Amino acid sequence: MTEQGTTTAPDRRAEQTIELTGFELLSLLSLGDDASAAKTRESLRLPEVPEGSPLLGAGLSSLIVRKMAVVDDAGTLTPQGPVLALAAVLNRATEWIEAAGISGETNHVALLVRSPDGAALIEPKEYGIWQALPVPAGDRLIDVASRYVRATFQDATTLPFAGSIKVIAQPGAPTGDRAAAVRIGEDKAWEISSGPVERLPKPVPVAADPTFGLLAKALA
Repeated sequence: MTEQGTTTAPDRRAEQTIELTGFELLSLLSLGDDASAAKTRESLRLPEVPEGSPLLGAGLSSLIVRKMAVVDDAGTLTPQGPVLALAAVLNRATEWIEAAGISGETNHVALLVRSPDGAALIEPKEYGIWQALPVPAGDRLIDVASRYVRATFQDATTLPFAGSIKVIAQPGAPTGDRAAAVRIGEDKAWEISSGPVERLPKPVPVAADPTFGLLAKALA
């Protein structure tokens, strides 16, 4: 699930957006039975559900009715169209990065996922809806994450603002998740902290960077 262009017009973005319910996402993730699918589910903060759960049944029914999947005589679910590519990305992922921006009562968060099949950005919306968008083929996920934080800052109407990127560790990795977090105070002063998620050091002053590329650099 990879968009070849480096820029996306609003109408093109709308065409590429896939909207799913949490139940539908769980059903797609149930197609993968390895650590990659489990890590994607955990990173999306979706619950682990057993086979035969009514939640999976609800997602399955919805995917079929919306013509996003078909079921053969053996009961095997096969996604269709763009959802087929998205399911492959989610279930065969090898890289996960979370990006977030917070200002006042507004909280934006997205998960970026890459697999041998492509990459996608998945973002929760209101009413239990999730939106998935393809990520350009040549873009590093960490750079896309920086741009996401920048976009949330540009939409912010109040300060302070907090933006962060979290690089989620591979399943079974000896080291844990790493993060970089920036804070912009009411006085427009910038501070940054980076390191292991469990032991983030005290923030230190840093020069303003409207591109928010400093987050990616801190995690390089």
